[in-house]
Amino acid sequence: MFYASGHLVEMYSARKNEPTKVFAKFKENVTALCTRSDARMFAVGMDSGVVQVLDVKNRLSLRLFDNHKKRVNALDYSNFNDLYSGGDDMTIRKFDVAAGSVVHSFGKAHSDYIKAIQSLQDNHLATAGYDGKIKFWDFRVQKGTTLEFDHGHPVEAIDRYPSGMAVVSCGGNNVSVWDVRASRQLYTGESNKKLVTCVRVL
Repeated sequence: MFYASGHLVEMYSARKNEPTKVFAKFKENVTALCTRSDARMFAVGMDSGVVQVLDVKNRLSLRLFDNHKKRVNALDYSNFNDLYSGGDDMTIRKFDVAAGSVVHSFGKAHSDYIKAIQSLQDNHLATAGYDGKIKFWDFRVQKGTTLEFDHGHPVEAIDRYPSGMAVVSCGGNNVSVWDVRASRQLYTGESNKKLVTCVRVL
């Protein structure tokens, strides 16, 4: 398990109940973090808009992307090589990590800060932001959104169900579940008294 705090990223072992590695060479605050599925690499986003990819074993920086102009809030690996990012510049990007290049970008993807990204199947991507929208993108055709839902509040986080056919969002005091295939809302709950900032499907 990885977590970030300020200028630090730590790798934590639940079995040992202690940090096993500390990555402390970052010159600015880490604002986004994601790991590759094999946990051998991880990516961080920074206040300045930089995205950095690091090797866990050797603690080496493998790639540095400076394409974002403002803070990066969200990162997600879709497989061993593709990395998605989004942030305060309201742009989403797809990086080819092996080639060290940007595959494609969608500018003005949201009308407010992008706060969450979740890769789906077949080069599809879900994003959410403070404009209250959950949007779905098909990077195979690169023509923009294929589907959009309105959460009703600024969205703090999203996650997908294992099938990839449903997405859950949180923001304001509510949590909502969306059916991607049927393009409809399955559930919404507003029982929380305060702002919901994180959601996870297990």
